[in-house]
Amino acid sequence: MKLQELRDIIDQIDAAIVKLIAERLDVSVLTKNCKDSIEDADREQELQKLWADYADHCGLSEQCAQEILGTIIAESKRLQSSS
Repeated sequence: MKLQELRDIIDQIDAAIVKLIAERLDVSVLTKNCKDSIEDADREQELQKLWADYADHCGLSEQCAQEILGTIIAESKRLQSSS
């Protein structure tokens, strides 16, 4: 494959990732009405363990997965606070 073809594939994957993150954030905003508080340390810990397992299964470093998850959680909280 040529470089541009590989970059085109990366662009398609990136677009899919952003779309999925946006969908996840939309659902996280809906959870606001189903819980007492935006903060849920138990759920965050559960997600950290899940993402560590997902990362391990896919050959991704746990650190990378945790950084991505942390960003998603922070954005979820921001959106829940503003809605």
